[in-house]
Amino acid sequence: MKEKDVIKSFSKEEYQRRYNLVSDLMEQANLEALVIYGDTYRGTEVRWLSDFPPRHDTYLIWPAEGEPTLLVRHFNHVPDAKIVSNVVDTRWGGENSGVTTAKVLLEKGFTSGKIGLVGRIPYKDFNAFRSKIPKVEFVDRDRDFSRLHVTKSEEELAWLRKAGEINDATMEALAQAAVLGATEFELIAALEHAYVKEGGEHVLHFFSTTSMEAPEAFVPAQVQKDRVLKRGDVIINEIGVGWGGYTTQEHRAFAVGVKPTPLYQRLYDVAVRVHNEILNLLRPGATIREILDVGDTIHKEGFTINDGLFHGYGMGISPPPGGRTRATVHGSHQEDFQYQENMVLVIQPNIVDEASGAGLQIGNTVAITAGGVEVLTKYPLDFKTVGR
Repeated sequence: MKEKDVIKSFSKEEYQRRYNLVSDLMEQANLEALVIYGDTYRGTEVRWLSDFPPRHDTYLIWPAEGEPTLLVRHFNHVPDAKIVSNVVDTRWGGENSGVTTAKVLLEKGFTSGKIGLVGRIPYKDFNAFRSKIPKVEFVDRDRDFSRLHVTKSEEELAWLRKAGEINDATMEALAQAAVLGATEFELIAALEHAYVKEGGEHVLHFFSTTSMEAPEAFVPAQVQKDRVLKRGDVIINEIGVGWGGYTTQEHRAFAVGVKPTPLYQRLYDVAVRVHNEILNLLRPGATIREILDVGDTIHKEGFTINDGLFHGYGMGISPPPGGRTRATVHGSHQEDFQYQENMVLVIQPNIVDEASGAGLQIGNTVAITAGGVEVLTKYPLDFKTVGR
């Protein structure tokens, strides 16, 4: 690992902790090396070891013995990567990332044995590995690797707290910008300014604006429009912010210009009740079954959900496992799974009234502690009226 003089960097002890975890994984699986892939949408594993946030087709080659190599797809990204990355051997990935990765493996002497693959490696790159190094056995170790960072260290939790602080400020910026006549695009501009000026990173800004009397949305939207805020609207939102790759998200609803309608207030009350009951049961040893028991409340109240009820978080969506409700599950839940101290979750009940098409979402990012939970996003849970 090289010394760095940048704003976001962990201690030498933290990096060594990670390297030890990787070394243990490789020893247990009898691996000569790991080839770790990342891109814009799934770069957690590369960044966790190298500090570099991947863009297109980034490869981190991590040998059991010797120095790692980071291959950056775009030539003009290499100078900055050399500054940001803690990997000394950071270089261009060439015109063909798969071929270059295979060449580096050969350069390091890997002509046989077993090499673990991590990440969603493109098929053409995988074929390049096999054709260039036919005697190597390439094996999938993606899930095993992701488990290495499912339990957060104290330093990682500190970064998540920082992300949570910026997330709260971003939510407040959204509330302040929500004046009558503002467009959804103007709301985006306000919230992005709030986190960028603090050094925060873009994760997501999903939200929908719709009339409470004639709702046309029941879940935060991924794509915003030029719709203008009107009195009697509701803003349903899901806002996520990162700090050095460590991410939080929170969900709130704002009434615009008036108090919430009785239906929306009831949706909100059920969401907060479910949210709080889940928080109250979380502790080391708590199971998914217990969370699902609380989730059954939603359907007993005559409502349903559209989004997931809970999921793992911390560096984007990641283990530990999450789920929906028993009545809406796609597949099955790991009901016996037990959460452990320092795992991070998002609790996010999205309560939907199918008859009217109304819906909203309430949620927070939380870390499981020895005695319960620490809520990392702390924006008030009140059903706030904005734009008066």
